[in-house]
Amino acid sequence: MASTTLNSFDGKVIAITGAASGIGRAVATYLATRGASLAISDVQKDALLSLATELSASGVRLEATVVDVSDSEQVKNWIEDTVKIFGKLDGAANIAGKGGSTVDRLEAQTDKDWNLVLGINLSGT
Repeated sequence: MASTTLNSFDGKVIAITGAASGIGRAVATYLATRGASLAISDVQKDALLSLATELSASGVRLEATVVDVSDSEQVKNWIEDTVKIFGKLDGAANIAGKGGSTVDRLEAQTDKDWNLVLGINLSGT
């Protein structure tokens, strides 16, 4: 899937959070078409494995790992494993995110809801 264009990522290793869907999936697919090797992560296991299967079938070198970016220890371990597997890390796309609350009314939002959103959107990315 390597590209010979000016925007080539041949030989580069890129880590992507939130890769299973939306913008993260689009970025992973784009970088794969430009020759990047990918370390993709998400909390959505089935969607992540689906993307990994799709990209691997196209010849992309990748590692897919379920990672909760609100847990700094999981992120640290994932990055360390990425460097062990690929021998380096050239860049990262921190795309994981969580929108709003899990409740309909603001006054019903719990501390747990609040901390989850902030943990992903502020600390995790």
